[in-house]
Amino acid sequence: MENQIQKPRASKGLSIACMSCGIASLILCWYWGCGLIPAIIALILHGSATKDREENQFSKTGKITGIIGLILSILSFIIWVVVMIILGGAIYELIQRASGFMLF
Repeated sequence: MENQIQKPRASKGLSIACMSCGIASLILCWYWGCGLIPAIIALILHGSATKDREENQFSKTGKITGIIGLILSILSFIIWVVVMIILGGAIYELIQRASGFMLF
């Protein structure tokens, strides 16, 4: 028998947190881009789990869902901004026609 010191196996805490944040980013991505924060946290946690040699299915799932959540959050934020600009222009036109004079 060799006298080998075995390092205790790391828990799956980082991987599960990574997956949870990735899923949360997918759920929150349609609300004004609020999924950005959990998506970024999921990607950071994936990096930490990979450094600790803890990469498993949970961290891979967290990375994939984090990337998808990040992309969808950015797209939904852009869509919301465009919609608000269009609605602002429509409201301006309604006020202009109702009042009979130009505001600007």
